[in-house]
Amino acid sequence: MKIISQPAQVAKATADVTDGRKDATPGRVVAALTFGFWTSMLAKEYEDLWQMTLHRIAKREDGKGLRRKDLSTPLNPIRTLRNRVAHHEPIIHWDLRKHYANMLQVTEWLSPAAAAWCRQYSRFPAVHPPERPVLA
Repeated sequence: MKIISQPAQVAKATADVTDGRKDATPGRVVAALTFGFWTSMLAKEYEDLWQMTLHRIAKREDGKGLRRKDLSTPLNPIRTLRNRVAHHEPIIHWDLRKHYANMLQVTEWLSPAAAAWCRQYSRFPAVHPPERPVLA
């Protein structure tokens, strides 16, 4: 798999938006960027960027800031799960309750309101109740 630099990914997203005959507004470009782009922005190569700016995007429940690593660590398994599902690969043996909890935690750090909405409307607890055995 070829790794594409962050600026190249932004350029591609911009081109994708304009190829769709739309203005490349910041919102459209952000929406066109991949999940992989966002998770890679939390890699250790971007520690300086995290310290200068990105640290403002997430807070713990107690209002204190997160370390870059605190946010990047749970995002990689979320990205992997998302990719497996998108490619119709089997996930039946995965601990989906753990992944769901991970997703809720990250959502809580990024947007407590979005996490509250997810807790209220998510059907995951109903379709994957705690008493359902986890395979391997």
